Amino acid sequence: MSNALAKRSPTPKQRLFALEWSKDCNATQAAIRAGYSAKGADVQGHKLLTDVTQPVGYDLSSLSWIKTC
Repeated sequence: MSNALAKRSPTPKQRLFALEWSKDCNATQAAIRAGYSAKGADVQGHKLLTDVTQPVGYDLSSLSWIKTC
């Protein structure tokens, strides 16, 4: 497995995004509440949920205390 796809631990901000996302399943609003810029929150939220190089999108199951939508 390449280093780019290696499983990494989420950053504190990414963990907060996952927690916020679990509240309403709205990636844009979750990104804003987690502290990402409102200007790019729609893009960042999408990246966090879908980009396999991002730990949150790659394995939400690692955050077992978070409900999924």
